[in-house]
Amino acid sequence: MYAQGEICFQKRQFLKALESYQRALQLHFSDTLVHAVANCYYQRGYYQKSIRLYRDSLNHDTSEQKLDLLAKCYDKLELPDSALMYRRQMAEQNIENQPNVLSLVQNCLTLEIPDTALYYLEKYTEIDSTDLAINRLKAHVYYESEQYQKAIDLYQKIKKEGDNQASTNYYLGLSYARRDSFSQAYDYLRLATEQTQRKNVYILSQYGIAASNLGFLNEGNEIIDEAIVLLQPDKMLISFLYETKASNYTSSRKYEEGIKCHKKVLEYNPRNYMSLFRLGYLNHLMKNTSQEKTWFEKFLQAVQNENKQDFYQKSIEYAEERVKAIKTEEFFQGKKSE
Repeated sequence: MYAQGEICFQKRQFLKALESYQRALQLHFSDTLVHAVANCYYQRGYYQKSIRLYRDSLNHDTSEQKLDLLAKCYDKLELPDSALMYRRQMAEQNIENQPNVLSLVQNCLTLEIPDTALYYLEKYTEIDSTDLAINRLKAHVYYESEQYQKAIDLYQKIKKEGDNQASTNYYLGLSYARRDSFSQAYDYLRLATEQTQRKNVYILSQYGIAASNLGFLNEGNEIIDEAIVLLQPDKMLISFLYETKASNYTSSRKYEEGIKCHKKVLEYNPRNYMSLFRLGYLNHLMKNTSQEKTWFEKFLQAVQNENKQDFYQKSIEYAEERVKAIKTEEFFQGKKSE
């Protein structure tokens, strides 16, 4: 059954593999089978089950296989402090486990403890100082811990060894900028900008700032304008969120707040005709007939201009009826319709 589980696992058939491993485990307990079951749980997204299985069955086991899977489970559960605890145990047992050191450092950066990251990076580079992935990450940690000259020196070293990634040029440029070396910062940020096809707003922004610091004011403004365009929010999403808030306020009879939200909807999406209609309706609920008529008329005019009458037939009928009623009331009150 274990062999059948291994075949299924290799085929990525994790449910079948799990069933085979569990049947085998019922017949014979072994660490190997517990690891296999825990891994199947992990692959299928059952991270807590994997953790509980290890605690119940292999609580005193300190093998790398167990520690690594537990760390990955906690990463998936977005608990970097717990993941870091297991990765530190692994690093103390075997500092040459490069993937573990890389993941450990990422946990440290998430938790904003760069000194701990540097401690393990230094231990690793005492054994292998030529690992490009480790050195790239180490340079980044130097930058995050504000050791900018060390970051520059290490980034330059890995560039000579063939690293020319956009992220390397970006952080090298930023490191020069933090040292007020704006000419070098400009060169590397320009390269990073070209490598990302001017689509990365953070790189583009820093490039514009570097150009400005060098006195290239027109160029700096043009680059900054590009970045501002990329930074524009998702107007449709913001409009939808304000529309949802407006609906919530209406349901809880907070009509003034609902009106404010529908006006915000129209700021981000002027063609949201139902917000025009609902502004009329909310003013009707508040017995503000002047504003009610104004918004209903705006709604009727907008759908007519866009030939959208068929889409809003019931709303149009209601709005027309209310406008007519308000005008009739104004007539008998001696008010002049606008």
